[in-house]
Amino acid sequence: MLLAFVVVKSHVLIAKVTIFLVFLISGDFSISLKING
Repeated sequence: MLLAFVVVKSHVLIAKVTIFLVFLISGDFSISLKING
């Protein structure tokens, strides 16, 4: 049960980091588009 809890927690953490990175990259992309355009 403890192992499953740790796996779920790490999955949530990975999901949060992935979403954060996606927002960061898309934000940088739109900012660079504004600067270039």
